[in-house]
Amino acid sequence: MTIAEAKSILDLVAGLVALIGIPISVVRYFISEARKARREQAALYVEVNNKYLDFLNLTLKHPTLGISDRPENLKLVSLAEEDAIKQWALFSYLTSLMERAFYLTHSSKSRDKGEWQSWERYIADYLRNENYRQYWREVTGNFSKATSFGTKFENYMRDKYDPNTPRLSAWRA
Repeated sequence: MTIAEAKSILDLVAGLVALIGIPISVVRYFISEARKARREQAALYVEVNNKYLDFLNLTLKHPTLGISDRPENLKLVSLAEEDAIKQWALFSYLTSLMERAFYLTHSSKSRDKGEWQSWERYIADYLRNENYRQYWREVTGNFSKATSFGTKFENYMRDKYDPNTPRLSAWRA
């Protein structure tokens, strides 16, 4: 075998390696990125669920604030100013968790909507709580103003609260 033939064979082998190796590397990269994204999303679900458990612990520490979803807390409670501030803060915390869960499960990357079903039940339970309903009316200015929450989430909440409440456009004034 001459040097020219050996060089020709090596060029052929190098071409085959590139022809096969590059697409395999690209596919492996995208598979790796998809796995990484799923792990990150799962970690976010765990974080939101842990924060919700923290909220539930706070409901146990403050049973008189009317912030749980238990039937005895569905009626409006009258609170002293300090307790009303605590209730507002805890409902804001809860609503932020609801919003985060909403966007996690409604993002284009999300494939599993099963996580959202449990959050939908929590939201429905809290929207039966008159204390939470009052909080939501105050946050939205009795549905006359936008909140600091995302438009899609706020429209979702408005629909759940009462389908006849005004919806927000994607572009707020």
